Amino acid sequence: MKTTALALILLAGSAGATIGTNSGLTALYISGSEIYVTSASTNTVKIFRFSPPSTLAQVGIPASTDQEPVFISVPNPYAYVLNRGAKTLQTFIADDNFLLPLGSVPVGFNPTSAVVRIPHILITNSGSNSLQALDVSCNSRPVTIGRISTGSVPTSLYAEGKYAFVTCSGEDLYQIFNIGKLRWGISLTGSIKTDEGPVASYVAGPNAFVINTIANTLQAFNVSDPVKPAELGWVRTSVGPIAITGSGNLLFVACRFSNTLEIFDASNPAKMVLLHGIGVDYGPTAVAVNGPYAFVASHKMLQVFDVSDPLRKPPVLVASITVN
Repeated sequence: MKTTALALILLAGSAGATIGTNSGLTALYISGSEIYVTSASTNTVKIFRFSPPSTLAQVGIPASTDQEPVFISVPNPYAYVLNRGAKTLQTFIADDNFLLPLGSVPVGFNPTSAVVRIPHILITNSGSNSLQALDVSCNSRPVTIGRISTGSVPTSLYAEGKYAFVTCSGEDLYQIFNIGKLRWGISLTGSIKTDEGPVASYVAGPNAFVINTIANTLQAFNVSDPVKPAELGWVRTSVGPIAITGSGNLLFVACRFSNTLEIFDASNPAKMVLLHGIGVDYGPTAVAVNGPYAFVASHKMLQVFDVSDPLRKPPVLVASITVN
């Protein structure tokens, strides 16, 4: 076990969007040129437009959310926001540069992350150690159709194919659930121990990548046999890795306590290599990649980096905006 002394901050990540914290910017979602950003300080969703190579501006009017939003997904024509403080899932109609509230339903205790796979939404609840499935066919009245216990303190959720991948920081565990037939229930397929403090993961093909915020490590696992996942290798990160995403053979990791964005070459998961580390604004919480650009949400700032050729040159900051 690779460890280092560092207090665990309970945060959450998810596919295609984000990661949440209890203040400042908490999650982001990219749809075309629009970037949707949630703020737990103001309980709002704000929309920004990025026009390459360097124009970043707010558009529309901020939409009010319930208390402490930590996740957003915008599969047009709807948007879904998960609120940890209020323990709710909100539905909005996404209309050009506006979000129009449609409804709100209660979910489990202390929800941390979600995955939207229309007509279903999966949610991890760290307060009740559960994975919850909702049917959103009727967007104004989502209905819970399944629930299963997870390991202690599920912090993040990722879905790929018919499987859901859950990090559990309470017992340093990575779990794989079969979600292929949600109407007939969810079942635990396999699990494997991680380093200390797993908070988020990213899955690409047969490989899963987990970041551990206490151990300050990035681990690679082979999940081609989800019944028996196997560790392939690990590499050290900067202090407090908190969010991860990928593009091709590249992994992008935001580290909260060192205020850095790191890029790893994972073409050989057994021997991952750090290519670059670049400073970002204070307290990064979320990272997403869209084409040649990486987007980082921090405590009060949204930044855009050119990552068009990370094998040959470091990322370059091309745009940023303060989000009050």
